[in-house]
Parts: sequence; C-alpha cells; structure tokens
Amino acid sequence: SGETGGDTAPPPDDCVAESEASVTLCADRFWAQELDATSRAEFDAALVDMPAELRDEALVDPVARARQLQWAIVAANALSAETLTVLLPDGTYDFTGLDEAHPSVPAADFYQQPLLPKLFVRRDDVTLRAAQEDAAPVLTASGPGADGVHHGRVFLLLDSSATGLLVEGLTFRGDAESASFTDPARSLHENDSSLYFRGQWGSAMVGLNGGANHATFDGCRFERVNGSAISAVGLLTVTDSVFEGALPDPEETDPQAATEALYDAVTAERGASPGMDFHGGIRRAYAYGPTVVEGSSFTGFVQGIVM
Repeated sequence: SGETGGDTAPPPDDCVAESEASVTLCADRFWAQELDATSRAEFDAALVDMPAELRDEALVDPVARARQLQWAIVAANALSAETLTVLLPDGTYDFTGLDEAHPSVPAADFYQQPLLPKLFVRRDDVTLRAAQEDAAPVLTASGPGADGVHHGRVFLLLDSSATGLLVEGLTFRGDAESASFTDPARSLHENDSSLYFRGQWGSAMVGLNGGANHATFDGCRFERVNGSAISAVGLLTVTDSVFEGALPDPEETDPQAATEALYDAVTAERGASPGMDFHGGIRRAYAYGPTVVEGSSFTGFVQGIVM
C-alpha cells in the first residue's frame, strides 16, 4: 500500500477469484481490478460518485482509508457474483467524524438507517477478512458521534434480508474506558435518541427486524466495547475470538457498584431502565436459529452472553 512501519503491509498479489462464481476485491485497489463484463458494468454504475481522491493505493490517513473501505463495500453490494470476498490490508480504518450511515443503507429504512452503520452488507455470501495471515485490520472510532454526545458506533451491519456473512481476523475497537464506565456518553449509541431498538445495537450486528440470516465471526477481536460487541437476530457462529469490555478491575472498583451506577445514570438520561441490554459481549435480540460460540474469551463485561 506504499506505507512503511508496522501499521500497514503491502497488499497481497493474489487478489484473484477462488472460482468462476467468485469475485475477490482488495480494499485498497478494488476500483482497478480486472472483472468480467457483467461485473464491470455493475461496478462502474455503483462507483459513479466515488471521490477521485479515494482511488489511491497509498492512503496514509486512517479516516480516508475508512472512507475507501466504505466504497469497497458499496462495490461488493452491487455485484451479482455468487460469492464475494473483500480483503482488508493491515492498518487502521478510523470512522471518527464519519457520522452518516453507509451509502448502501436505504434512506427510508426505518429500522437500520438510524443505526448509522459505517459498513452495511446487503447481499448474500460476503467474506470480509484480513488480506494476510499476520495482518490485523482495526475498525475503530473515538469521541462523540452523530449527536455530538454519545460515543457508541455500529461498525458493521448485515442487512436483515441478507445471509452468509463471514468476518475473519478483524478487530473492532471502541473507545470505552474503565475510568469513565459510569458515563452514559461512553456507552450509548451515537444516535441514541432516534433509535427504535435503543438497547439492541452492537459494534457488529446480524440483522435487526427479523429473518433467519447467518453470520460467522472467526478469529476476531472486540476491544474497548461501547454497549455490546455483537448484537444478533439471525443465526450466529463465533469461533476463536476475543471480547474485552470496560468494566473496572475488581481490585480497583467494585464491579457491582459500578454497574449499578451506570444503570442509574442511563435510566436518568433515558427515562427508562436499560434492563439487561447493556455492556455485553454477545447479545441475542430475537433468536432466529442457534448460537454457536467456540474457543472464545469474554472479560470485563456486565454480561458475557445475553440470550
């Protein structure tokens, strides 16, 4: 990608489809890849509004890289290939200041538009994975979001009508801190007052308003989580992943007292108790199918898994 140091690595040279039915896109040069005639026409139509400055393989700014990744997902959503993979080179994808919903979210979507997801997958059989085995792409944001107060973001949302999402080797990093655990601003969604399902969002989400879609997270990390790490309606499989919450160290602060203080603060701000929908590793909203969790760890949460 033209960068030096530990933040990034050159993109792999094997950005090729695994079969005739597949398309593989490198997130930092997807606009220039060879495609069949049908895919090229779909691709060009989807990217007509993509800013020229984002068509650069050597982006250094993490926010610009996040915007570039958003357009890679726009392209992925537009292609009719049976399966599709987007490879993320090593580095940070910083969504700070990118307060709007992903361009693929329908403007009139009552349920998903207010969540302001930064990446929105709305087609079947998509894989998002690190470009190389030793790469560790980080999706992150810090500070207040769209409402200028609350910090919680939805980094990735699978459309309720889509299925077959596989996420491999990515890190989702919020900005929650144990020192400010009892501050609702750190825990509530960036558009909290406008959400219909106010407590059911997560850093990554599988559907929302029903449907038996399916997502798998393998070898992922969820760090400094605001709210919940994963909120899932459809089928969910999680393997070999790490979940790290912000609940204060019990040797420094009584976790029970901290949790009660947070609940009281959120209740006062919202005018209603958050109930159990708060600071968990995995939250099952309405379970359309089984939940499988293997080889994974949960630390520093009020609830590891809520079902």
